[in-house]
Amino acid sequence: MTELDNRNILAWGSENQEKLSRLRVAVVGSGPLAQLIIASLAGLGVGYSENGGAIINIDNNRINNREIDFLCEQTTDTINKEKVKQFKKVVTQIKPYCNYIPLFTDFCTADLYRFESEIIIEATNDPVSKEKALNYSMVYRIPFLSGSADQTKGAAASYFGKEKPDLEKLVLPQFRGRLQEGYTSSVVAGLILEELRKHTFRYSDRSGKSLSADRNLSDNEIIYYNSHSISRNSFRDDFSRKKLDLKNKKILVVGSGALGNFLGISLGYLGIGKIDFLDFDTVESHNLSRQILLYGKVGEKKCLTLAERVNKMNSSSKTSAFYGKVGKINLDEDKDWLRELYETEKEQWKLKPKGRREETFPKTLLNFKNRHYSLSPAEKRDGLVLITKEWLSRQNYDLILGGVDNKFARLWINQAGRCCKLPYIDGGSGPKSGQLAVYIPGKTKCIDCQLDLRHFPTRNSCIDGPEASVVMSNSLVAGMMVGEAVNLFEGNIKKRDNLTLRYQVLNQKRILVDNEKKLRDHYC
Repeated sequence: MTELDNRNILAWGSENQEKLSRLRVAVVGSGPLAQLIIASLAGLGVGYSENGGAIINIDNNRINNREIDFLCEQTTDTINKEKVKQFKKVVTQIKPYCNYIPLFTDFCTADLYRFESEIIIEATNDPVSKEKALNYSMVYRIPFLSGSADQTKGAAASYFGKEKPDLEKLVLPQFRGRLQEGYTSSVVAGLILEELRKHTFRYSDRSGKSLSADRNLSDNEIIYYNSHSISRNSFRDDFSRKKLDLKNKKILVVGSGALGNFLGISLGYLGIGKIDFLDFDTVESHNLSRQILLYGKVGEKKCLTLAERVNKMNSSSKTSAFYGKVGKINLDEDKDWLRELYETEKEQWKLKPKGRREETFPKTLLNFKNRHYSLSPAEKRDGLVLITKEWLSRQNYDLILGGVDNKFARLWINQAGRCCKLPYIDGGSGPKSGQLAVYIPGKTKCIDCQLDLRHFPTRNSCIDGPEASVVMSNSLVAGMMVGEAVNLFEGNIKKRDNLTLRYQVLNQKRILVDNEKKLRDHYC
């Protein structure tokens, strides 16, 4: 293990990270779902060559310019080349020590046996391929994970050999012949990888005892994600799918970290016409395990790299990068909500032990504003800009997607969205959970009313945050956020007080719509 695994170790400890690194995992497929799984496996540290681990990728498709890929480039030199072999160039940049083994072939028992895989993930929409993989897992008594996705829904199933297999369920025939969409694949990839993690180790309580609720799916059990169902976890559609022209949509993604990376991938697959990325940070080595599009760019600006990589995966999506922060405060206009935040922060500061808080708290509202909503001299010299509500209103965005990791940015975006009447979907994640909330002017309460943002814990950066996020929850939450963006554009979201979706590792349903959350009735 290396510095690249620090975030994972923070989430579950070095012993469990060691277990992941030794895994030998076979992945069948090369579509969006397989690519998200493979990149995320590498980010998790699976397949550490020095520990005998490996990621074995089996597929016989070639690169063509009618498909969208993010694990390989489509150039005149790569068209018609074997996909799995081209993936290696990117996978080994995400994790240089990753033992990635490409097998350009149909599913072949002899080939797979030769590489001694311990678990098999079938990530195509082909029931025949899934049946072959299931039969292999039964013969060699290894776990079988099955995932499929289409344009609005996805499913994950598992078989661990404890019960008689239900072939009709495990091969997911309802997805036969359907195209995989990026955002549904992102959700299913998160679900599949969580099953792999649960099989490898369980989370523990403070005494070191494994959590009984942190258990795998039962044999033949299926988890569904469906952006077009009211519950979001049913296969049945409650909304009809509408044909959309997404080329005329313009989206701002605030934050180019882990969530921002997966948001960029899903938006790129959708073919959104214009995607802007806003971030103030540079790439560091510890980012690469979760920020899977930033490989090979340590020291460079995250937003610039992300915009470039998303445009490369789908040139029809025009991308721009803004090296900046949110956002500028007008004390006359923003005084009410800023003062309430100031008083809340002051009370929380008083409750913290002296060794775990800043020595002094800002004496005035102006001092508080300058601490959290201004640029330092060094940031100004570096060319960083402070985003204003006036700038935001001039850009004609259709939606803001928030992937930020501190409440001060969230509150500013929330207020700016309300002021500019801009829809805003906010997402966040941790190792065991994730959530998103949707604000649509005139239809839902704002994000602050839904989540009570000012009582969120303060978080300064992804390296010193109180709880590390991991690739599974980031992939899943980002996919669901883009699913809600699709619902917004299709007009599927009706008037309601709140729309909060949750991902809970310790809940067997995994994906939940929170309809009973007590709302904070303040501004809306």
